[in-house]
Amino acid sequence: YYKVNAWIPKNAVFVNEARFAKLPPATQQTVLKLAKDYEARGWDSSRQTYERDEAELAKTGVRVPNPDVTLQGDMRRLGERLTREWLHTAGTEEVDILLNFENKRSKAN
Repeated sequence: YYKVNAWIPKNAVFVNEARFAKLPPATQQTVLKLAKDYEARGWDSSRQTYERDEAELAKTGVRVPNPDVTLQGDMRRLGERLTREWLHTAGTEEVDILLNFENKRSKAN
């Protein structure tokens, strides 16, 4: 078993942008604050679950190392290839979402 963070449970909540825009500003701010709080709680819960599961694997004798540089590179290249293949079928909206995600991720690193 390698620690690759490929299975970190994630949940998402979507909102209708037009309906959200019709909410009073104070309600919009409340919703955004709650969303931020729940996002932090969700990531923390996922991290705790992941760490607990890895500890259980290790306790039962399964080795739980970090991937070496070669495996990391192989996985990165595979992800890039799968993304390129997906881009051939994705629409403009999907590509915009991916670009926005990549932009935010690069700013976070």
